[in-house]
Amino acid sequence: MEVLNSTSSYDDNYSYPYEELIIMCEVDDFEITTGVCYATIFFLSILGNGFLVFALTCYEDLKRATNLFMFCLALFDLVFTLTLPFWCVELLHHWVFGDITCKIITAAYFIGIYGSLFLLTAMTLDRFVVVVVRSYWLTQSRRLKCAKVACVGAWIISLIACLRDSIAANAEERHIKTYACKSSSQDDDKFRYYAQLILPFLQDSSVHE
Repeated sequence: MEVLNSTSSYDDNYSYPYEELIIMCEVDDFEITTGVCYATIFFLSILGNGFLVFALTCYEDLKRATNLFMFCLALFDLVFTLTLPFWCVELLHHWVFGDITCKIITAAYFIGIYGSLFLLTAMTLDRFVVVVVRSYWLTQSRRLKCAKVACVGAWIISLIACLRDSIAANAEERHIKTYACKSSSQDDDKFRYYAQLILPFLQDSSVHE
């Protein structure tokens, strides 16, 4: 009986590490897949958005509102895209770039997200006014001014919105001598959620003005 009890206790004590090992393997497989996807998106985005920026600056007129919107949107996409190699390294290895780079990359990441969100909202509003409302007040020159205000506003608001995330980001030790770039603030998720809801309306009001 003592032998059986010792065997059962042995099994109980050593069953958990194997389960944890299986979970870690599954996470590693997921991280490898995500890292490969990030690398693929990086190359495709650099090619696509880079070509778009080149074409708009060399062959198109940026004094048209639509072209200006597309140009700024491509810039925001490129800012977001340039952060992907860093996240890819973190997923496939670990964060090796330190605290300052963690803050900068986090800021660039959210600038790209917020800026793209704001510009897409402004572009939707612009098309609604042009196609549906068809206001005679909105001439080409006024439409271009509104587009400039929207682009500048998108940069300013996205820069302000990313500050909290950037300040809260730090290179935290995940395992022994392995680090991850994470946010140390517990309220970041709520802040980003409400920022995504409120800030686009602020930009829309500035475009109306």
